[in-house]
Amino acid sequence: MGHRLRLTVVALIVSLVIVGFLGVQHARAQEAATPIAEQAEDPSTASIEVTVVDDDGNFLVSGVTVVLFRGGAEQARGTTNGQGIVSFSSLAAGTYTIEISGGGFPAQQTAPFELGSGEHLSKTVVGHTIGTVLIRVIDERGDNVAGVEVTLLHDGDNPRVGRTDLNGAVGFGGLAPGTYSATIAKDKAGGAIAAFSLRAGEQFETTATLLPYPEVEVFVTDEKGAVINGATVSLQRGNEPPLTGTTAVQGDVIFSELPPGSYSGTVKRSGYGDVAIPSFDVALGDELRIEIKMPPPPPGAVRITITDPQGVPLRNVEVELYAKEDNQFYRKVYTDSAGQVLIGGLKAQVYYAEVGLYSYVPSGTGEFSLTPGTTVEKRLHLSKFSPNTPGFINISVSFAGTPIVGARVFIYGPSSFISPTDYRGQITRAEMHPGLYVLRVTFSGGQRTFGPYRLDPGEALNVNIDLSKLPSGDTGTAIILTFTDAYPPGPRANVRVTLTGTTTSFTQTLVSDRDGAPVFRNLPPGDYSVDALALDDAGIPTAQLSGTVTVHPGVEVALLLQFKTNPDPGTASLSVLVVDDENQPIAGADVSVVSAFDAGDVRTGRSGYAFATGLPPGDFAVNATADGYWPSEPVTVTAEVDKQTSLTIQLSRVNDGETPTPVPGTGGVVQLPSTGGGTTGSTSPALAILVLLAAAAACFAIRARILRR
Repeated sequence: MGHRLRLTVVALIVSLVIVGFLGVQHARAQEAATPIAEQAEDPSTASIEVTVVDDDGNFLVSGVTVVLFRGGAEQARGTTNGQGIVSFSSLAAGTYTIEISGGGFPAQQTAPFELGSGEHLSKTVVGHTIGTVLIRVIDERGDNVAGVEVTLLHDGDNPRVGRTDLNGAVGFGGLAPGTYSATIAKDKAGGAIAAFSLRAGEQFETTATLLPYPEVEVFVTDEKGAVINGATVSLQRGNEPPLTGTTAVQGDVIFSELPPGSYSGTVKRSGYGDVAIPSFDVALGDELRIEIKMPPPPPGAVRITITDPQGVPLRNVEVELYAKEDNQFYRKVYTDSAGQVLIGGLKAQVYYAEVGLYSYVPSGTGEFSLTPGTTVEKRLHLSKFSPNTPGFINISVSFAGTPIVGARVFIYGPSSFISPTDYRGQITRAEMHPGLYVLRVTFSGGQRTFGPYRLDPGEALNVNIDLSKLPSGDTGTAIILTFTDAYPPGPRANVRVTLTGTTTSFTQTLVSDRDGAPVFRNLPPGDYSVDALALDDAGIPTAQLSGTVTVHPGVEVALLLQFKTNPDPGTASLSVLVVDDENQPIAGADVSVVSAFDAGDVRTGRSGYAFATGLPPGDFAVNATADGYWPSEPVTVTAEVDKQTSLTIQLSRVNDGETPTPVPGTGGVVQLPSTGGGTTGSTSPALAILVLLAAAAACFAIRARILRR
């Protein structure tokens, strides 16, 4: 009995102790959950009961600090009890967040939530415990790599960066549970750690291999497999600036240490079509070889249009096309009636063209680039050489292909000269005036004449003479060169040339054309006299020249007659035609030209003309005499300055039995018959005085001017 009583008392005391302890704990919990802003109990106020658990769902997480926020402002604070619970009451409605910390958890917040008026809400918050990650970096051989930059990535957090130590390791602590990944990089090498999950409080360890950046080799050939050096290769990743390189003599270019990623590119080379490199991906440690075959490009063309300075198309212009790369002659063509050439089938490169046309100044297009499949348009204007632009004469003398050294060559023409051939049998002379030239070659076997040859302004005249191919036959050829004495000399057209045989009965008359070189062919061998009468545009004779030439069988001979272009300024001239009763010209007639201060005589040529030039302006008494004819009466003619005055004198033939008798005291003037010939001029009252003056001048002065042309 006593024993039971004692047990009952002990049990009662233990119960009182437990009840007292629980009461104290409840009082403390109520005190801890007291809101900061004291409010009177109101049925409209709300409350929240927060239960904190860990990742494994264990509810007994006590000692966790719980802070309640509304609108960013702290509203209440409490600490979880032994059951992981803390309560908040007398709360106003609004948007709340809960923050927990301590108890082995890092600070963390919940997502915002709504609390209505008078609502009593229970919230369970999961506290995540802290973990660590240890990363070890090795190379491809398995050796530890120090100094590698390791970047740890976690969604929603800022990246954490560390660098490996001498053991190739780097650690990251204080990590909340979740999904992580990492990248590694050092110099031109790198790597990556795939995503992994980190549990609460876990010690995670992993190893990463540091791999070099990828390497890409581009190998370029043509369609036949021949390597192509000098090709430009471009690679581009996204919108980044392209990387470029040039293929070496082996036909390849290597891009090393490329950042990993997706690339595309192009290959270009002059003379080939461009090639696109298809898109490709490279990762760390990759070594990629790309082979490219370059097709020939589509051919291009050039169209060249050539006109004169006024835009008139020039036909038959010689166009020579050259490739600049090797300065190689490519093609020769000639312009059509539109002054154009179209040269097609050209590969892409740099070209230039040289153009030339007889008597025009040579020109060129300059350099131009031709791209595949295009047509380049070029226009040129050619100007004629100045008529006085000098040229070149190259003469080569040989016998059956063997050069003749020392042969003397006489060159007749605007720039005449004599020169022996050199050791090559050649003569080269520059600065030769344009015009016609005749060559006379003297050698051990005799001499021969060749030509005429035309030298155009600015051009080159090349003459090859093979003495083994001399002309043969019974007749010869005479070439009469009618030139002016201007500088430089030039051909004199409209000259009537009469060739008369002195030992043969041959006679022929030709008129020179613009070349100034009438050619008399099929001449019997012998001596010939040459009479040349120059006519103006109206056909009026202005000057005459004469000479002789000897013709040999099978040989061409030449005679140069050079007419005075203009009389001396400030002087006058007379043209006198002497004819017979039938108006036929009388050759060899003597014409006297007498003034008060001067006297002279000239003789008519085969054409019957005589010319007195260089006379002082004024009045002249003119008369003519010829064998077998009565002399004419003197005629007064006024010679005007810088002009030629024309006069015709008609002589009457002396009949059989008649003898002209000189008039005493007249110095040889004969008495004319009353029915004798006359003149186209007329006498004047001063005629007698002029005759007396002429006789006095003949006796006491030397004739000042005798002009025989």
